[in-house]
Amino acid sequence: MKLRGKVILITGGSSLIGGAIALRLAQLECRLAVTYHKGKNRAETLKKELESKHAEAEIFPADLADSESLRLVPNRGRPRAWA
Repeated sequence: MKLRGKVILITGGSSLIGGAIALRLAQLECRLAVTYHKGKNRAETLKKELESKHAEAEIFPADLADSESLRLVPNRGRPRAWA
């Protein structure tokens, strides 16, 4: 499966596992939409790290236990430039 240029949603991007997945997908030249719940600082650090590697990445808050938050994920997770 070719992933280059695909938009990938990563939940839990502020965790060590989510961050590691994001970094690996960045190597494959994916566009990354990364959610976080409580770890805003870690998510912002991850975004800076991804951008330093020339990866396209956006971060946004999302509480996966909140159905309204989940409903908004597709709209917030895809920047207009990626449409």
